[in-house]
Amino acid sequence: MSDYWAGDSRSSTTLLYHTRPVLEPCSLEGHQYQLDPYMGCGHQCCYCYALVHNGNGWFKGIEWYDNMAQRLSLELCNMKPQIIYMGWNSDPYQSVEAETRLTRDALSLFARNRFSVTILTKSALVTRDIDLLTTMPESSIGISVSFIDEEVRSFFEPGTCQTAYRIETLGKFRAAGVRTYALVCPVIPFVTDTESVVQAVAPYADTVWVYGLRIRNEQDSNWQNVLAVLRKHFPALTGQIADAVFHADHPFWDMQRTGLIGLAAKNQLDLRIEF
Repeated sequence: MSDYWAGDSRSSTTLLYHTRPVLEPCSLEGHQYQLDPYMGCGHQCCYCYALVHNGNGWFKGIEWYDNMAQRLSLELCNMKPQIIYMGWNSDPYQSVEAETRLTRDALSLFARNRFSVTILTKSALVTRDIDLLTTMPESSIGISVSFIDEEVRSFFEPGTCQTAYRIETLGKFRAAGVRTYALVCPVIPFVTDTESVVQAVAPYADTVWVYGLRIRNEQDSNWQNVLAVLRKHFPALTGQIADAVFHADHPFWDMQRTGLIGLAAKNQLDLRIEF
């Protein structure tokens, strides 16, 4: 990574080369390419899947492409207009974005070249760019929300903005005519009040996706981070939480699914349950 990125004052990264494509292949349905203006993350979500490949160093500094706008402009010249995904590896609205404006630069280029975007973020800063996003007819904005209880949120994702601000952000885009979606993710067994989160975001989201906490194995750094939080704040629940996380057939998931299906039917929600 350090061969291709420039970083902020917290990062020891040195720019050596600038040959890596800015747009990278995307495996999500409906998207050929993704763009991550930043690598690393200031949200400090202890469960982050990016930690599996990057370790806790992912939280130590934010890095970004050198001359990203110029390079992106050249790459777009050879592409047909399409929908680009932003937010796959790292949130495009890191706090440093308020100063660097790399994501806004990218959105300006996309709009100018008749591209659209699908964005996933946990930051209310995305509302700054509503002027650009409303010009892209196929764009959509997604907000990830995990907790209603603010104290619990601070345990698991201390660098994120409050849930109320995220829901307010969804509402602003919905009112502006931009398609919206919400990710209730991750559902931490016996901790996340899943139905309450779904009910909170549903009035402002065209589609709500619900994902359980996904951990590859007990040795991975994200599980070790989660485990440390559980042992400190939820010691009496730690054992049963771990049992549910590592067993897809645990009764907890069936109970969640049953409750959510009933909630979706009652409220006519476009609810996608991914566990």
